[in-house]
Order: sequence, then C-alpha cells, then structure tokens
Amino acid sequence: MGITLSAWVFGGLISAAYLCGFGLARLQLAGGLPAGRKGEQAPEKERLARRMGKAIASPVSGVVKVLSEGGKRGVTILPEEGRVFSPVSGKIVRLCPAGNEFLLRTDLGMELRLQVGGSDEDMAERCYRPRVVRNEVVNKGKLLLEFDRERLAAQGCDYSVQMTLESGDGRREIEVTDRERVKNGQDCLWVV
Repeated sequence: MGITLSAWVFGGLISAAYLCGFGLARLQLAGGLPAGRKGEQAPEKERLARRMGKAIASPVSGVVKVLSEGGKRGVTILPEEGRVFSPVSGKIVRLCPAGNEFLLRTDLGMELRLQVGGSDEDMAERCYRPRVVRNEVVNKGKLLLEFDRERLAAQGCDYSVQMTLESGDGRREIEVTDRERVKNGQDCLWVV
C-alpha cells in the first residue's frame, strides 16, 4: 500500500510539473509574460507600471535609451530596420513636411510625438517615405514610415527614433522600460 501511494504522489508531482511548464509557455506565447527567456520576469518597476498605467508600445525594434533632455519625457531608440509602426491606436494630427515627424493623438487623449532623426536635416528629406496622411485614424501596429537607414548614415545624419509624450494630464508620470533592447510592439512606456 505504501509503494502504491508513493507512486501516485510521484506521478501527481510529475503531472503537475508538466502542466505548470506548459501553462508557462502558453502565458509567454499569449503575451502574459514579457518576451525573453522562458519564465523571465519583468523588472519590478515594469510590473507595477503595467498594473497601474496605460502601456505604449515601441514603434521599432532596437536599443532603447531614456530621453531626458529639454524636459522631454520619453525614449530614444536606435532602430534595427527602417520602418516605424504606430505604438498605439489614435489619429495623426500633424505630419512634418519632411515626413520624418508625426504627432499622434491617442485614444486615451494623450499626444505622442514620433520623430526619426533631427528636424534640421534638409539633405535627408528624400530618405523618408510616410505611409499615412494627416487626420488618418490608425491602429496600433500600422506602418507609419519607411526610411533609408543606410543613406542617412552615409550622409552623417541621425536615424534614431524619438518617442515623447507631448501633452495630456501634466500630473501623470511616465515609467520607461529597464530593458536595453525592445522589439517592435513590445511595451516600453507606461503612463501612470
């Protein structure tokens, strides 16, 4: 009787371990866990911001840095490719004539500014191909802009992507990811 009970307990533990591992993989595939190694936990700051704030996704994949100049709140990302996607659903309320800067009013009433490179780079104008027009309503993940990274780099121009919160409730705080790299569509800012 003792051996049979031990076999049942051991079999139950093996089954539970298998099911927990399968559940973890399903959570990761369904977006319940952040991308990365299986079972990797998000930093504490991100977990708190996810519970309390509104998430804003990364418009590109690349290396992320906190933007902390001139009172701007947001991130600068050195992109891996020359395509920028909408980080949230909303409306394009402004499109720069050079095609490298957008002002996006989100469904939450905040305004995000997305800019590739600098605003004073006249030579680089032909490197940007906007894929949206002013007043267009866009969904999260919509292609906003294609640009020629190699040509910009050859001209000595900056091709980093800046995403800043331009307006909204001034009392709100922004939490920025602690990750060094982000993927397109992965949450990187939280408005708390």
